[in-house]
Amino acid sequence: DGHYGSADERGGPKAACLLALNTFVGTINLRLVFALAAAVLGHRHVGGFGGEEFMPLELGCGLILMSSWRALHSSVTPRI
Repeated sequence: DGHYGSADERGGPKAACLLALNTFVGTINLRLVFALAAAVLGHRHVGGFGGEEFMPLELGCGLILMSSWRALHSSVTPRI
């Protein structure tokens, strides 16, 4: 239900989806900054090491999956 209590009208699937979106954006920003810093320190291009070549796929699919899952979970879970 986001950061709202079960009795609060502002909670629900929409609030959970927005919270998931906010969490994902913060996490992917940290990942991108770390990849950029590692590339600068290693004198190489971003995407040339480890799992960095999957970043575009991670951005698109992760954003959709995380927001969808939180909204679905919030709509199915009973509000007590």
